[in-house]
Amino acid sequence: LKLRDVIEEYATVREREAIQRYKMDEMRREIKIVERNLKESLEELKRRREEAEKLGPMIETSRSPEEIWRDLEANRIEMKALGEVVEGADEVYEMYRKNYEDLLKKAEEVEENRKRAMKEVEERKKVWRRKIEELIKEVNEKFRENLSRIDAYGRVRLINLEDVEEAGLELLVGFRGASPVILDYYTQSGGERSASIMAFLLALQSRILSPIRAVDEFDVHMDRRNMEAFLRMIAEYAENNPNVNYICITPREVPLLFQRANIIVVQNVRGASKVGVVEEEE
Repeated sequence: LKLRDVIEEYATVREREAIQRYKMDEMRREIKIVERNLKESLEELKRRREEAEKLGPMIETSRSPEEIWRDLEANRIEMKALGEVVEGADEVYEMYRKNYEDLLKKAEEVEENRKRAMKEVEERKKVWRRKIEELIKEVNEKFRENLSRIDAYGRVRLINLEDVEEAGLELLVGFRGASPVILDYYTQSGGERSASIMAFLLALQSRILSPIRAVDEFDVHMDRRNMEAFLRMIAEYAENNPNVNYICITPREVPLLFQRANIIVVQNVRGASKVGVVEEEE
Protein backbone atom coordinates (compact mmCIF):
# COMPACT_ATOMS: atom_id res chain seq x y z
CA LEU A 1 0.00 0.00 0.00
CA LYS A 2 2.74 2.39 0.79
CA LEU A 3 4.52 1.61 -2.45
CA ARG A 4 1.39 2.44 -4.43
CA ASP A 5 1.11 5.75 -2.65
CA VAL A 6 4.69 6.55 -3.40
CA ILE A 7 4.23 5.67 -7.08
CA GLU A 8 1.12 7.84 -7.37
CA GLU A 9 2.84 10.73 -5.65
CA TYR A 10 5.81 10.33 -8.00
CA ALA A 11 3.50 10.32 -11.01
CA THR A 12 1.81 13.46 -9.77
CA VAL A 13 5.14 15.24 -9.33
CA ARG A 14 6.24 14.21 -12.84
CA GLU A 15 2.98 15.45 -14.25
CA ARG A 16 3.36 18.78 -12.56
CA GLU A 17 6.95 19.00 -13.74
CA ALA A 18 5.87 18.38 -17.32
CA ILE A 19 3.20 21.05 -17.05
CA GLN A 20 5.73 23.56 -15.65
CA ARG A 21 8.19 22.76 -18.46
CA TYR A 22 5.43 23.35 -21.01
CA LYS A 23 4.54 26.66 -19.41
CA MET A 24 8.21 27.65 -19.34
CA ASP A 25 8.53 26.86 -23.04
CA GLU A 26 5.41 28.91 -23.83
CA MET A 27 6.75 31.86 -21.82
CA ARG A 28 10.11 31.65 -23.64
CA ARG A 29 8.30 31.75 -26.98
CA GLU A 30 6.21 34.76 -25.85
CA ILE A 31 9.35 36.52 -24.59
CA LYS A 32 11.01 35.98 -27.98
CA ILE A 33 7.92 37.36 -29.73
CA VAL A 34 7.85 40.39 -27.41
CA GLU A 35 11.59 40.96 -27.90
CA ARG A 36 11.19 40.71 -31.67
CA ASN A 37 8.23 43.14 -31.61
CA LEU A 38 10.19 45.49 -29.33
CA LYS A 39 13.14 45.42 -31.70
CA GLU A 40 10.91 46.14 -34.68
CA SER A 41 9.17 48.95 -32.77
CA LEU A 42 12.51 50.49 -31.78
CA GLU A 43 13.69 50.32 -35.39
CA GLU A 44 10.42 51.91 -36.55
CA LEU A 45 10.76 54.60 -33.87
CA LYS A 46 14.32 55.32 -34.97
CA ARG A 47 13.27 55.55 -38.63
CA ARG A 48 10.36 57.87 -37.89
CA ARG A 49 12.48 60.03 -35.59
CA GLU A 50 15.03 60.47 -38.38
CA GLU A 51 12.24 61.42 -40.81
CA ALA A 52 10.79 63.87 -38.29
CA GLU A 53 14.20 65.49 -37.72
CA LYS A 54 14.51 66.07 -41.46
CA LEU A 55 11.22 68.00 -41.41
CA GLY A 56 12.38 70.33 -38.62
CA PRO A 57 13.23 70.59 -34.93
CA MET A 58 10.97 69.07 -32.34
CA ILE A 59 8.14 71.37 -31.24
CA GLU A 60 7.56 71.63 -27.54
CA THR A 61 3.89 71.14 -26.68
CA SER A 62 1.77 70.37 -23.67
CA ARG A 63 -0.79 68.51 -25.78
CA SER A 64 -1.10 64.78 -25.57
CA PRO A 65 -0.33 62.54 -28.59
CA GLU A 66 -4.01 61.60 -28.72
CA GLU A 67 -5.04 65.26 -29.14
CA ILE A 68 -2.45 65.79 -31.85
CA TRP A 69 -3.57 62.63 -33.63
CA ARG A 70 -7.20 63.77 -33.58
CA ASP A 71 -6.21 67.13 -35.09
CA LEU A 72 -4.20 65.39 -37.78
CA GLU A 73 -7.17 63.21 -38.65
CA ALA A 74 -9.43 66.27 -38.79
CA ASN A 75 -6.96 68.01 -41.10
CA ARG A 76 -6.77 64.96 -43.36
CA ILE A 77 -10.55 64.93 -43.65
CA GLU A 78 -10.60 68.65 -44.55
CA MET A 79 -7.82 68.20 -47.10
CA LYS A 80 -9.61 65.25 -48.63
CA ALA A 81 -12.75 67.37 -48.99
CA LEU A 82 -10.74 69.88 -51.04
CA GLY A 83 -10.07 67.29 -53.70
CA GLU A 84 -6.92 66.83 -55.71
CA VAL A 85 -4.13 69.35 -55.09
CA VAL A 86 -2.90 71.06 -58.25
CA GLU A 87 0.61 70.12 -59.24
CA GLY A 88 3.07 72.82 -58.22
CA ALA A 89 0.69 74.26 -55.63
CA ASP A 90 3.55 74.64 -53.17
CA GLU A 91 5.50 76.73 -55.68
CA VAL A 92 2.48 78.91 -56.38
CA TYR A 93 1.93 79.32 -52.64
CA GLU A 94 5.56 80.34 -52.10
CA MET A 95 5.32 82.84 -54.96
CA TYR A 96 2.19 84.48 -53.53
CA ARG A 97 3.65 84.41 -50.02
CA LYS A 98 6.76 86.21 -51.25
CA ASN A 99 4.64 88.76 -53.15
CA TYR A 100 2.56 89.32 -50.03
CA GLU A 101 5.65 89.88 -47.90
CA ASP A 102 7.03 92.29 -50.52
CA LEU A 103 3.76 94.23 -50.49
CA LEU A 104 3.82 94.38 -46.70
CA LYS A 105 7.36 95.73 -46.81
CA LYS A 106 6.42 98.34 -49.43
CA ALA A 107 3.36 99.32 -47.39
CA GLU A 108 5.57 99.84 -44.35
CA GLU A 109 7.95 101.98 -46.42
CA VAL A 110 5.03 104.03 -47.75
CA GLU A 111 3.75 104.52 -44.21
CA GLU A 112 7.18 105.67 -43.04
CA ASN A 113 7.43 108.08 -45.99
CA ARG A 114 3.96 109.39 -45.20
CA LYS A 115 4.90 110.00 -41.58
CA ARG A 116 8.05 111.85 -42.62
CA ALA A 117 6.10 113.91 -45.16
CA MET A 118 3.40 114.77 -42.61
CA LYS A 119 6.08 115.77 -40.10
CA GLU A 120 7.65 118.06 -42.70
CA VAL A 121 4.23 119.50 -43.57
CA GLU A 122 3.58 120.26 -39.89
CA GLU A 123 6.95 121.98 -39.61
CA ARG A 124 6.18 124.06 -42.69
CA LYS A 125 2.77 124.91 -41.29
CA LYS A 126 4.42 126.23 -38.14
CA VAL A 127 6.74 128.41 -40.23
CA TRP A 128 3.80 129.54 -42.37
CA ARG A 129 1.70 130.45 -39.33
CA ARG A 130 4.56 132.35 -37.74
CA LYS A 131 5.25 134.34 -40.93
CA ILE A 132 1.55 135.05 -41.46
CA GLU A 133 1.19 136.28 -37.88
CA GLU A 134 4.23 138.54 -38.29
CA LEU A 135 2.89 139.90 -41.60
CA ILE A 136 -0.63 140.53 -40.30
CA LYS A 137 0.76 142.23 -37.20
CA GLU A 138 2.54 144.77 -39.42
CA VAL A 139 -0.42 145.11 -41.79
CA ASN A 140 -2.79 145.57 -38.85
CA GLU A 141 -0.75 148.50 -37.49
CA LYS A 142 -0.72 150.17 -40.90
CA PHE A 143 -4.44 149.43 -41.36
CA ARG A 144 -5.31 151.11 -38.06
CA GLU A 145 -3.12 154.07 -38.97
CA ASN A 146 -4.89 154.46 -42.34
CA LEU A 147 -8.33 154.27 -40.72
CA SER A 148 -7.39 156.89 -38.15
CA ARG A 149 -6.86 159.35 -41.04
CA ILE A 150 -10.60 159.16 -41.80
CA ASP A 151 -11.77 159.16 -38.15
CA ALA A 152 -12.36 155.40 -38.06
CA TYR A 153 -11.00 152.51 -36.04
CA GLY A 154 -10.46 148.85 -36.86
CA ARG A 155 -8.18 145.84 -36.91
CA VAL A 156 -7.26 142.80 -39.00
CA ARG A 157 -7.99 139.43 -37.40
CA LEU A 158 -6.77 135.97 -38.42
CA ILE A 159 -9.31 133.12 -38.34
CA ASN A 160 -8.95 129.32 -38.58
CA LEU A 161 -5.17 129.62 -38.56
CA GLU A 162 -4.76 125.95 -37.60
CA ASP A 163 -6.32 124.84 -40.91
CA VAL A 164 -4.41 126.03 -43.97
CA GLU A 165 -7.36 125.49 -46.32
CA GLU A 166 -9.87 127.25 -44.06
CA ALA A 167 -7.62 130.06 -42.80
CA GLY A 168 -8.66 133.60 -43.60
CA LEU A 169 -8.89 137.23 -42.55
CA GLU A 170 -11.62 139.32 -41.00
CA LEU A 171 -11.68 143.11 -41.12
CA LEU A 172 -13.33 144.80 -38.16
CA VAL A 173 -14.13 148.50 -38.56
CA GLY A 174 -16.00 151.18 -36.68
CA PHE A 175 -16.87 154.67 -37.91
CA ARG A 176 -17.72 157.85 -36.01
CA GLY A 177 -16.89 156.34 -32.62
CA ALA A 178 -18.81 153.07 -33.08
CA SER A 179 -17.30 149.80 -31.83
CA PRO A 180 -15.55 147.78 -34.55
CA VAL A 181 -17.69 145.08 -36.18
CA ILE A 182 -16.96 142.62 -38.98
CA LEU A 183 -16.95 144.24 -42.42
CA ASP A 184 -19.79 142.85 -44.57
CA TYR A 185 -22.42 143.88 -47.11
CA TYR A 186 -25.15 144.48 -44.53
CA THR A 187 -23.65 146.49 -41.68
CA GLN A 188 -21.62 149.26 -43.32
CA SER A 189 -22.60 151.65 -46.08
CA GLY A 190 -21.04 151.50 -49.52
CA GLY A 191 -18.72 154.39 -48.73
CA GLU A 192 -17.63 152.81 -45.45
CA ARG A 193 -16.91 149.51 -47.16
CA SER A 194 -14.88 151.23 -49.89
CA ALA A 195 -12.90 153.21 -47.30
CA SER A 196 -12.22 150.09 -45.20
CA ILE A 197 -11.08 148.02 -48.18
CA MET A 198 -8.87 150.85 -49.45
CA ALA A 199 -7.29 151.25 -46.01
CA PHE A 200 -6.53 147.53 -45.93
CA LEU A 201 -5.29 147.48 -49.55
CA LEU A 202 -2.83 150.32 -48.92
CA ALA A 203 -1.64 148.60 -45.73
CA LEU A 204 -1.12 145.35 -47.62
CA GLN A 205 0.60 147.06 -50.57
CA SER A 206 3.15 148.54 -48.19
CA ARG A 207 4.52 145.00 -47.73
CA ILE A 208 4.91 143.99 -51.39
CA LEU A 209 8.18 144.31 -53.35
CA SER A 210 6.78 145.42 -56.70
CA PRO A 211 7.85 148.98 -57.64
CA ILE A 212 4.47 149.61 -59.26
CA ARG A 213 1.19 149.75 -57.32
CA ALA A 214 -2.24 150.34 -58.84
CA VAL A 215 -5.76 151.06 -57.57
CA ASP A 216 -8.75 151.22 -59.89
CA GLU A 217 -11.88 153.29 -59.14
CA PHE A 218 -11.36 152.96 -55.39
CA ASP A 219 -13.31 156.17 -54.75
CA VAL A 220 -16.57 155.38 -56.57
CA HIS A 221 -18.64 155.19 -53.36
CA MET A 222 -16.55 157.59 -51.25
CA ASP A 223 -17.41 161.12 -50.34
CA ARG A 224 -15.04 163.93 -51.31
CA ARG A 225 -13.40 164.04 -47.88
CA ASN A 226 -12.44 160.35 -47.76
CA MET A 227 -11.31 160.39 -51.38
CA GLU A 228 -8.90 163.25 -50.72
CA ALA A 229 -7.68 161.55 -47.51
CA PHE A 230 -6.70 158.40 -49.37
CA LEU A 231 -5.11 160.35 -52.22
CA ARG A 232 -2.97 162.15 -49.63
CA MET A 233 -1.97 158.76 -48.14
CA ILE A 234 -0.91 157.56 -51.59
CA ALA A 235 0.98 160.79 -52.28
CA GLU A 236 2.81 160.65 -48.95
CA TYR A 237 3.78 157.00 -49.42
CA ALA A 238 5.05 157.66 -52.94
CA GLU A 239 7.07 160.67 -51.77
CA ASN A 240 8.58 158.71 -48.85
CA ASN A 241 9.44 155.79 -51.16
CA PRO A 242 10.98 157.18 -54.37
CA ASN A 243 11.32 153.72 -55.91
CA VAL A 244 7.56 153.13 -55.76
CA ASN A 245 5.16 154.33 -58.46
CA TYR A 246 1.39 154.48 -57.94
CA ILE A 247 -1.21 154.35 -60.70
CA CYS A 248 -4.61 155.65 -59.62
CA ILE A 249 -7.55 155.26 -62.01
CA THR A 250 -10.74 157.18 -61.22
CA PRO A 251 -13.75 158.50 -63.13
CA ARG A 252 -13.88 161.55 -60.85
CA GLU A 253 -12.09 164.86 -60.93
CA VAL A 254 -8.71 164.57 -59.26
CA PRO A 255 -7.71 167.38 -56.86
CA LEU A 256 -4.19 168.69 -57.30
CA LEU A 257 -2.71 167.14 -54.18
CA PHE A 258 0.45 165.71 -55.74
CA GLN A 259 3.70 167.62 -56.01
CA ARG A 260 5.23 165.25 -58.53
CA ALA A 261 2.59 163.41 -60.53
CA ASN A 262 1.46 162.90 -64.09
CA ILE A 263 -2.28 163.37 -64.44
CA ILE A 264 -3.73 161.99 -67.66
CA VAL A 265 -7.32 162.80 -68.56
CA VAL A 266 -9.27 160.72 -71.09
CA GLN A 267 -12.46 162.27 -72.50
CA ASN A 268 -15.07 160.84 -74.81
CA VAL A 269 -16.18 163.63 -77.12
CA ARG A 270 -18.77 162.76 -79.78
CA GLY A 271 -17.80 159.09 -79.76
CA ALA A 272 -14.07 159.72 -79.92
CA SER A 273 -11.65 159.50 -77.00
CA LYS A 274 -9.23 162.32 -76.42
CA VAL A 275 -6.26 162.17 -74.10
CA GLY A 276 -4.95 165.24 -72.33
CA VAL A 277 -2.32 165.97 -69.71
CA VAL A 278 -2.98 168.23 -66.73
CA GLU A 279 -0.06 170.54 -66.15
CA GLU A 280 0.52 172.89 -63.24
CA GLU A 281 0.51 176.56 -64.16
CA GLU A 282 3.84 178.31 -63.82
